Amino acid sequence: MKKMLSAICTICVLTIMVSPLFCDEEKAQNQFFDNALREYASGNFEKAITNLKVAKVSDPNNEVVNTFLVKTLIETSKKLELENNYSVALKYAEEALSNAPDNKTAAEQKQSILRHMNETNQTGTLNNAETPTAQGPVPISNLLESSTYRYYAIGVSGLFFLMLTLLFFSYKRSSLLAKKMETLAKELKMINDDRNLLLTKLFEAKDQTTREKISLMALNLYEFNPGEALNFLSNMAKNTNPAIRSNVIQALATIANPETIEILFNLYADSDPKVKGEALKSIKDLETKIDKEEVKIDPVLQHKIKYTIANEKSKKEWIF
Repeated sequence: MKKMLSAICTICVLTIMVSPLFCDEEKAQNQFFDNALREYASGNFEKAITNLKVAKVSDPNNEVVNTFLVKTLIETSKKLELENNYSVALKYAEEALSNAPDNKTAAEQKQSILRHMNETNQTGTLNNAETPTAQGPVPISNLLESSTYRYYAIGVSGLFFLMLTLLFFSYKRSSLLAKKMETLAKELKMINDDRNLLLTKLFEAKDQTTREKISLMALNLYEFNPGEALNFLSNMAKNTNPAIRSNVIQALATIANPETIEILFNLYADSDPKVKGEALKSIKDLETKIDKEEVKIDPVLQHKIKYTIANEKSKKEWIF
């Protein structure tokens, strides 16, 4: 009887000690995914990929994480291809295919890179000059060796060592969590300090390619985290630099939901004539898409869009 009671107590203690480990694992996964979204919004694709890989290790079957990882890998590959860094771009495209073998965009991207490499007689040792932000994907095996997931490598060989092993896990977990929180705090501070500088460099460019890139980033971000995307676009629309306000307009019209259309009309009322003109152009494009039934918009907003264009045409101040 005493032995049975002792066994029951031991099982209860072990259950209490093991449960937090799985809770912390889920929290860690969510934290890394959220961190990846922030890095993506700031244009730090390599850091976003690293965080997504860590999140995927926690839950390999999470389709949202895997889809966002593949999209970010492809986008990074395209960026490097434009910079003629074909060898590193190829690595990202191949990793995207390894995560999603049936992804046509990834397959087309790989073929595009190989075609460029053949055209320039390059053999995979291109761009030997050091590129600080393009060193290729980080292997998952390296991530598994990180301190955050080191305890996965420890096996329990027998009941005799089970208690000691769990005690070690408990101590290690508290230490790792403390280090992780400290690291995250530093990373968040760096993001807050550098975000304005990074976004200014990207958003101040006055060309259509930049606007299309911003639109794609916003659309991808909206697909995985609508709240973060809307906050991102709203902040850019309020920026004191008119070039930044102007460059965010196409992204607002591309998403075309009630919130982004409201921001678009706020920019239509902007004091800067160039910003107002860009906003009016996007509102006119939305009217065309409504007529062709290419976009679904609330009837009230449809009326507001059509009324605005009709009113501006009557003034004869703009060329449509």
